[in-house]
Amino acid sequence: TPHTGASESMNMGLRAARGEFLLLLDADDRLRPSMIAEMLNTFEEHPHAGYITCDYVEYATDGSVAIVEVDPQSVGDLLTNGVMHRRDLMYAFGLFDLSMHFSEYTLYLQYESRGVDRVHIDKPLFEYHRREGSQTADRAWVKRGVRQLRQRFGKDVVIREYS
Repeated sequence: TPHTGASESMNMGLRAARGEFLLLLDADDRLRPSMIAEMLNTFEEHPHAGYITCDYVEYATDGSVAIVEVDPQSVGDLLTNGVMHRRDLMYAFGLFDLSMHFSEYTLYLQYESRGVDRVHIDKPLFEYHRREGSQTADRAWVKRGVRQLRQRFGKDVVIREYS
């Protein structure tokens, strides 16, 4: 299909998915070998959970590597990748909102505002690579995206730092 943007591309894939659970991963990122099994086991142990999150390893554009310990009480450290959702839940929330720069945070903040249960796995289960030239490297784009989130969800919205 013609390039339609990241959110629409993800929505196309999500609409084609048939499994009970959904997990997104960019082509340049990597799942650790136990990730899917650990997340599925966590859903089995917590049948009330709508989505499962985990920590991750981040490879920065300057070559540095860090383990990002995600705050289980906030959605601000989450990425599009590395989050496993119940398919029915994502569909109920309309997948990714194409009008928002940060459609992933829009979805997570909607989950949070509606009391969707999240379970966090306290270990890095995937690897995320930041890239030069990505949308989130554009400070003006990020600023507009944060402004959109704050207009929709309130002034106290905080997301991870982008450079």
